[in-house]
Amino acid sequence: MKTKAIIILVSLLSGVFFYQCETDDEEDKKVELTQEALNNATNHLGDFTGQAFEASIPHGGPDGISVDSTIRAVYANVDQVGSSIDKGTLITKRTYKKNPDGTKGQLFVTFAMFKRESGYDSENANWEYVSMPASENVDYTNNPNGSLSAEGNVRGKLDGCISCHGAADGDDYVFVND
Repeated sequence: MKTKAIIILVSLLSGVFFYQCETDDEEDKKVELTQEALNNATNHLGDFTGQAFEASIPHGGPDGISVDSTIRAVYANVDQVGSSIDKGTLITKRTYKKNPDGTKGQLFVTFAMFKRESGYDSENANWEYVSMPASENVDYTNNPNGSLSAEGNVRGKLDGCISCHGAADGDDYVFVND
């Protein structure tokens, strides 16, 4: 009887231990930004021009173009960005020239932030950043947020992005929920 009880207890404890390890592994499982995910970031969070979030947004496009002469359209793969941001969250910012009548003109560049797994860049909230300059080689109908494989793109732990986004309220590196 005692042996059966010990076997059952060991089995239960082993199950709890392995379940906990599986949960931890899922939390830290590596995620990758794909072209499909980039294309599917279609939830419009807003259009911004000039100074916003009490900070200058330097995504003005080419040199000499001020933030007041651009429109930045922000999209995500979630309905809204809250104070707790899950792994796999994607936020994009398309920067357009602002026409004299206030409408969106030429697209200059698209930026993206992708929330990676725990440990990707723990000091900076585990965000991967991507800069995708507008290109004649990208079909913006099929790839509205740019192309990950286009020439001239830069991605990773980008110091310029980190230094700016580190100034966002809270510790999430995101301005649209401040």
